[in-house]
Amino acid sequence: MKIKYLMYFLMAAIVVLTTACPEDNPVDGSGIIIPVTGVSLDKSELIVSKGLRKLLPVNITPANATNKAVTWTSNHEAIEFDEKTGEMVVLDVTPDEVTITVETVEGKFKDSRKVKVVDIPALGVKVDRERVIVLSGLKETLKATVSPNAAANKNVTWESAKTNVATITPSGVVTAVAPGIVKMTVTTEDGGFKASTYVYVVEKPLPLDNPNLLLSPNFEDGTDNANPSNWTKVLQAWFMGFYTESPAAGLAAIGASHGTGNVNRLPLSDVFFNTGNGAYFRPTIVAAGATHAGRFQANVSGGFYQEVTVKPGGHYWVSIDIGYRNNDGNSAIQPWETLKILSPDGGIAFYEVPIDIGPTKITGSTTNKILTASGCFTVPPGVSKVRYQIDIRSWAATNNSPLTCFCNCQFREYTPLPDPE
Repeated sequence: MKIKYLMYFLMAAIVVLTTACPEDNPVDGSGIIIPVTGVSLDKSELIVSKGLRKLLPVNITPANATNKAVTWTSNHEAIEFDEKTGEMVVLDVTPDEVTITVETVEGKFKDSRKVKVVDIPALGVKVDRERVIVLSGLKETLKATVSPNAAANKNVTWESAKTNVATITPSGVVTAVAPGIVKMTVTTEDGGFKASTYVYVVEKPLPLDNPNLLLSPNFEDGTDNANPSNWTKVLQAWFMGFYTESPAAGLAAIGASHGTGNVNRLPLSDVFFNTGNGAYFRPTIVAAGATHAGRFQANVSGGFYQEVTVKPGGHYWVSIDIGYRNNDGNSAIQPWETLKILSPDGGIAFYEVPIDIGPTKITGSTTNKILTASGCFTVPPGVSKVRYQIDIRSWAATNNSPLTCFCNCQFREYTPLPDPE
């Protein structure tokens, strides 16, 4: 009888031990939970300015701990932390030294760091391009960079010397009005520092008589194929390495999340392929009579590129026609997407052409939209190969990436226009 009771006791103990393991414990795939044993912050002096948003690096011990979640606090109202992103947000200048503290969710380990919030003045400004060539009636976007990067006031104003040739908005969007050359000047609000560039407005693309250096520019290899001839798909590693920070538009690196926008929608097994399914683009896409196009599936990140041999210091015109179908006003190419000219490894951006999409909020049934992104760039000294690339990042509703087709890709050498007098 005693043996019988002992067996019941052992069986009950096994049941208790089995059910005591919480099903939601994070594991690393092997079933082993690695606990947190400590946390530390960089102790070097941190000087910041009003308006800064920054993710601070934190070291969790051990490096392979299962749960690396942390919370942040500040002892001064001049600095707070965004609960969703974990970013430090600098709200105001203060003579007081601010202490920020990080605490691990597991184990409640803490470490602190001192921060000084100062009013860092602007010391200069530059424009991203020395010259811009744009067709009459089209648009280009100029970017001004105020230095230092930590300057508190980065506001600038733009001025066109000849508004009858081209105008420019406060955000740097140039609209070409009539053929000619116009000087565009940017001035910092803080300090009045100036920089300028010249905009050349021309009536037609300059290099159409020169050969197109891209192979299969219309993706016409005759098959619906996930790997069109002469093009290479952009893989996840490139996205994660190139898009490392979140611009003000609210972007996040591929494979991460930002608020409700989960962009971890890879792998890229079939997001780009030759297709005859984009029939609704055929009547209007510039490459008239094209039967195929490069295509990104809806709601999926992807990209493609082709390497091109170029002349160091040479001048080139690049262009692409883009068509997308907007079903409900929420699916549209986003304003941060660009046609890129990169180094062969994809790590350096020599030139980017913003895709000017105009109004994107369209209600009602399916809307087809055709866009052309084009511009001119000069190859840096010592560079003999570049890569021509287009890529789309996918976002959760309400701004999902649309079904997108590409055609009429161009990469042509041209003779530069004369310098302005």
